[in-house]
Amino acid sequence: MKSCLSDPLFKYVLGKVEKFPQVTFTEAELGKISSDGFEGMLKDRFLKYQQSDPEQETFPCPTPCDKGCDRAIGKIRGSYRAVCPEYSSVKPITLTEGDLNRYIFDIDRLLSKIRNKNRLVGLSPLINERLFFVGEKSIGEQRAAVILGLFRNGREAESMLLGIGNQISTYDRTVVLLPFFDKTSQSVLSRLESQKIIVARFEEAFPKSDFAIDFARLERKRPKVGVEYPVPTQEQQRDKERWDYKCEDRLHFTGKKPKKRSNLIWLNDKQIKIPDNEMLLLLCLAIKLKKGKEGWVTSEWLCEKRITDEDIPQRSIGRLRSRLIPGLLDGDGEKFIENDGEGQYRISTHPDFVTFPDKNWPVIEFNKLKDSLGKGRERREDQKKRWEETYKKPRY
Repeated sequence: MKSCLSDPLFKYVLGKVEKFPQVTFTEAELGKISSDGFEGMLKDRFLKYQQSDPEQETFPCPTPCDKGCDRAIGKIRGSYRAVCPEYSSVKPITLTEGDLNRYIFDIDRLLSKIRNKNRLVGLSPLINERLFFVGEKSIGEQRAAVILGLFRNGREAESMLLGIGNQISTYDRTVVLLPFFDKTSQSVLSRLESQKIIVARFEEAFPKSDFAIDFARLERKRPKVGVEYPVPTQEQQRDKERWDYKCEDRLHFTGKKPKKRSNLIWLNDKQIKIPDNEMLLLLCLAIKLKKGKEGWVTSEWLCEKRITDEDIPQRSIGRLRSRLIPGLLDGDGEKFIENDGEGQYRISTHPDFVTFPDKNWPVIEFNKLKDSLGKGRERREDQKKRWEETYKKPRY
């Protein structure tokens, strides 16, 4: 086996595995593509024999009809045959051992090859059914994690890639290897780069057609965060005119908590830490903007829902604006968190420019923060009440 890129059978198998990691292959299927490749993959232990019951399997129909179904396998007169489940007039196909012997691709063997070739260290746990931790490597003073990703489609890839930072947060750099998947949009890649994540297909990561990762090459090719944002679409431009957004700033909630009662966000190309009380307010405004493109909330509603610690929300909003100024494109906090002059506030950028780790995260995190801060307020109010009862009693 020369490499994962030069062997046509390896590429065929890995392409199938990328979409469905537990897919099985018959010996006849693989042998038709490359008998030498099949022997090579067996020798290199990339293929494992999969014990199965033939009568529980199906056989691809060589003459598909309008039903579009595979043939059932049954034992007739001592031999296995593929029988059409719809039409009894269709002649059964007698199956050979090559049609019945099934193999599965050994993902652990692939991880081991990559790990050994690049001298990666560390355990290789399964992050989830689509992400596999390969190992880590020290590059200068930085620690890089290497992950294998197997995705069926762009939506699945985007969701899982943007959530990696929540699962692996102790590394200076993370490299995600994708066999053949065509990467998602430049905006998603820029958001990943803001989380110190590089995404590369095998042909980019292994330029010498082996399993050696060219880390330096990947670093040179990574997108420039904060510089190469995509031009707003015509629809986004129309929304800006209709809803009169004042900014084009990009806000990304990472879901990370660097320390207790602290939250990490990216505002354009600037990383900013936000305390819990200000985070609840910012998250509230973001959720409102994403639900409806207008995005306004009233100061009365903020007080009623106890989104801020104070009876006068303007003070909390003023502190939040000051916190965000270092990351804003024009440094104007009053434009980014806009006031309409009638007691209403909103984040004044397009909803598409506000992003979260995944679709369920904002509501879950909002409820957690609100509950935690509410309990804290109750404790302080209870302590204050006990203090007043103890030290402000009239003395006779």
